[in-house]
Amino acid sequence: MASPAPTWELADQGLAPARFSRDEIVRMALERRLSLQATVRAAPDRPWTPLVASELGVACPDLRFASTAKLSKLEEAVGVVAANRNVDALLGSSRRTRALADYPKFGFFLPLLLDHPGPPFTADAALFQLWPGVFVGTIVESRALRPDMYLHLYILAFNLSGSPQAHTLIPAGYKIPEDQRGALGFSLPAWRWDVHRIFVPVPPTPGTYEMEFRSTSGAAKAGKAIAATALTLGMFTYIPGHKGFKIPFQVLGADALQFLNSFEGSCVKVIAEEFGAQQVDVATGPRGPIPKDEYVKRFAEYLRYNPERTLTATEEAKDGDEAFQRLYGRYMMQEYGGEVVIGTPEAAPPA
Repeated sequence: MASPAPTWELADQGLAPARFSRDEIVRMALERRLSLQATVRAAPDRPWTPLVASELGVACPDLRFASTAKLSKLEEAVGVVAANRNVDALLGSSRRTRALADYPKFGFFLPLLLDHPGPPFTADAALFQLWPGVFVGTIVESRALRPDMYLHLYILAFNLSGSPQAHTLIPAGYKIPEDQRGALGFSLPAWRWDVHRIFVPVPPTPGTYEMEFRSTSGAAKAGKAIAATALTLGMFTYIPGHKGFKIPFQVLGADALQFLNSFEGSCVKVIAEEFGAQQVDVATGPRGPIPKDEYVKRFAEYLRYNPERTLTATEEAKDGDEAFQRLYGRYMMQEYGGEVVIGTPEAAPPA
């Protein structure tokens, strides 16, 4: 489908004011091709507005902590990240999150467009000011892992200093594969941000582990490490000398794995049997028909690749049925952007 005619004017660093369609601006924002100071206006007679404050701002990071008058003294901010490879579903997640009653309590919110296959997810995250004006943190897709899985990390870096910045995180306590260590470095123009992806193999032995990143190496001059802040995420900032944060994760044991395999199998079976009961081979979602095999497979992957999400749902729900309903509801919203119906006349294959 062709893009609609340009209806917005966009201005940004290094970019002369030009007209773009709504979809083009949204895509540029999600792909991190715009600075945090980009401005837009809907017509030449309208005032310029920061992109993040416009109706297109759902595609932008909302760094609520950056409005503080004492940003230079702020050590950390806690927020939420919604990650998805589908633009429409990601924008839907962004709108729903910003409409939450407790959204004003967030330090930041980030809609993250994934550039690789994989189920969507939402995760708590923290950003730390490791260098003046430079906030860095990680997103962890699942902090509970099967022994045959990888720890999926997304390292975020925001340059709010107003001048170009280049820095490298120093890992400590847990080995990062040599072919991925390049992802620990960032070179950011003023008011720009970026994200680097790292997949780290986990030990086969069940237990709790942690990974640490610092602003300087252990050989650099540093005073006694002090836990400046103990966040609910299990991350810490350290002063003086070097600053950093820790990422705890867990490799699951046999009992947890047996429970997950049984619960996930039951959830997938419920959906597969519903297709059989309705005698259809497709479902209908907000963007049209979905083949049965694709729908069931993606639900199975949604559950399997994020054990933390499944375990949290089963711990918070009063029983397995409620946990299933929570997970299935999130699956439909995050994968397809809304309710998916199995067995409607529109979903039935032609006779």
